[in-house]
Amino acid sequence: MGFLAPLIISVVMLGFAALFAQESQVAAIDTAQSQAQNSGQAFLAYRNAVMTYQQNNPTFTGVVPTAAITAYGGPFSSVFLAQVSNVVVSTGVRNGRVVICYGSFSRSVAEQAALDSSNDASFGVSNGTTWTSAAVGAPTSAMPLITNIPSGNVVSVIQMDI
Repeated sequence: MGFLAPLIISVVMLGFAALFAQESQVAAIDTAQSQAQNSGQAFLAYRNAVMTYQQNNPTFTGVVPTAAITAYGGPFSSVFLAQVSNVVVSTGVRNGRVVICYGSFSRSVAEQAALDSSNDASFGVSNGTTWTSAAVGAPTSAMPLITNIPSGNVVSVIQMDI
């Protein structure tokens, strides 16, 4: 019996090590999901603030200033604001505008923003001068962007005719 004790202890220790390793993987997944959810909600709020500014200033083109976004959308962290930007571009047809918000996040943030906005197909991922929607059931074909956005960025693209 004495010679089996070290073997039994080793097997028990390996079992505990496997359990702890599995638990840490689950915690890492939960953290990543939580970060994507928080960033997705913040990106949605950012997009809504930019849209509110545009609706209140219909002839505006260019980059909506951070102070205006904060005024319309509430406080955003400085870390978040360093990751996002926006541009409002004239379509050249009547008073049409394309409002693009973008940020250096993973696709899961676009998916979360779409989910939080009732599967809004205006959220997606850029590929230079094109983008694809991240909404469930949205077409997977690339759609044109009116301006170049760094590839892999999360985007929200809304065209408005004013």
